Amino acid sequence: MRFEHEHLEAWQATMEFLRFVAGLDLTAHRSVRDRLIERIESLAACIAHGNARRTFSDRRKWFEVARGRTMECAADLDVLRELQVLGPPQHTEGRRLAGRINTMLMGMIDPQHAATLEAFPLGESPAAESIEAEDIRLPEELN
Repeated sequence: MRFEHEHLEAWQATMEFLRFVAGLDLTAHRSVRDRLIERIESLAACIAHGNARRTFSDRRKWFEVARGRTMECAADLDVLRELQVLGPPQHTEGRRLAGRINTMLMGMIDPQHAATLEAFPLGESPAAESIEAEDIRLPEELN
């Protein structure tokens, strides 16, 4: 028996990301690897929980939390790169996987923006630089 969330591409990409991180040789930095795995576990739980919700607003809230976890994972990868623990190929692959999950989650949060987001990897959208603070508003359900 498969659960509904297992059919989601975002879930499958998260499992691929988990396998990637689990396969990294970070024995000298085991605590960082373990924290990254915990974040991915939380990301997976948010995707599963959000997919089980009935209303779009409930689903969106959980997918937004999952997207936040993806950003935390990307930040961890950047820290590992700066510490020279991850080489450029590993860092690039990890960012690619995180960016793919981010794009899928954004499409699940706001389907109208899914096509635009697919064209830009994590954090590289030209529109992101032009967003003003007043343009960022919480949906009424989150106020």
